[in-house]
Amino acid sequence: MRPLTVYALSFAALAAGLALVLLVGGVGRAVGVVLILGGALGAVVTLSRPEAAEQGRRFTPG
Repeated sequence: MRPLTVYALSFAALAAGLALVLLVGGVGRAVGVVLILGGALGAVVTLSRPEAAEQGRRFTPG
């Protein structure tokens, strides 16, 4: 995926997660936390491997 796409999806996941945490209780709050963590992780992986993201390759460690 291209970096801009990853950042947009990460931002959408962070926004949805924050909305769930603030507006919903119980299971919705847990899902919100997972979305926040996933969005943050996606942005961090893209920032750490920009050459792979630019070429559209998948993140494969090693």
